[in-house]
Amino acid sequence: MLDKPIVLQVKPAEMASFGKYSISSSWVGGAAGTTDDRWKVAPSSVKIVSNPADKNMLRAVKGITNANWAPWNARNPENPL
Repeated sequence: MLDKPIVLQVKPAEMASFGKYSISSSWVGGAAGTTDDRWKVAPSSVKIVSNPADKNMLRAVKGITNANWAPWNARNPENPL
């Protein structure tokens, strides 16, 4: 769960982003583990760093020049990277 829920109000024909979320964790045991749950995520190790205001993904996709993507770029308010 995020510390604060993110709510987007998206208008018709608008592109929006939830921002950027970096999630890291550790395995219970990993390759060196000997238990059946060695590839399970250790819940206490989960860290989420959020930046809901980050628009880099919208800027990155704005640079896609594929003809099939053109209608989406027309709705994207950001400038390309």
